[in-house]
Amino acid sequence: KALPQILVAAEIEADVPIVLHGRSLGTACAIHLACMAPSAGGLIIESGVMELLKLPMVMQFAMMMPQLLQALKQEPSPLKPLEELKEVKIPTLVIHGDLDEMSPIEQALAAHRACGSSEKKLVRYPRAGHNDLRLLGKKDYFREVQMLCERVVSGTPQVVQAPEAQGWLTSAFKCLPGMRRCFANSAEDVNAETPR
Repeated sequence: KALPQILVAAEIEADVPIVLHGRSLGTACAIHLACMAPSAGGLIIESGVMELLKLPMVMQFAMMMPQLLQALKQEPSPLKPLEELKEVKIPTLVIHGDLDEMSPIEQALAAHRACGSSEKKLVRYPRAGHNDLRLLGKKDYFREVQMLCERVVSGTPQVVQAPEAQGWLTSAFKCLPGMRRCFANSAEDVNAETPR
């Protein structure tokens, strides 16, 4: 409810497209705003937490204090990002590190699946954890953010690719000349990679 007043106080015009960016637990706030703010034009979910009770830290506490987990399960969750994501219709970028020890990659996969936007993209960084996406992703990370922002500002839809199901090992093999034919996605890929 406070977002319109914040934008007015910051002297941001009502017709300026806004990209909401949430990181870690802050993704719940960004997702909530994406559902409620008519001026939101895009959403970035970075290292997002979608299900608190499935976090490794919570599970570790549960092993030491099982009654705590039972109490948490009985209380309605104040955060419902996966439910709210179904209502999100704006372009959405989900960025996550495969080695995230705080919020495992399954949280990002669940977010991407739940998102109701027809323009959504999942970007995974195989060697990144929870707090080093920007450091390890470097130019690629900022290029992804820039592409989403440019899409929001231009209003032109992008062709969004489905997340790659093969993983980093297959991607590494694609770089080896002898392996290209084995992992080609189509006959056109084979023809394009075959020397003539």
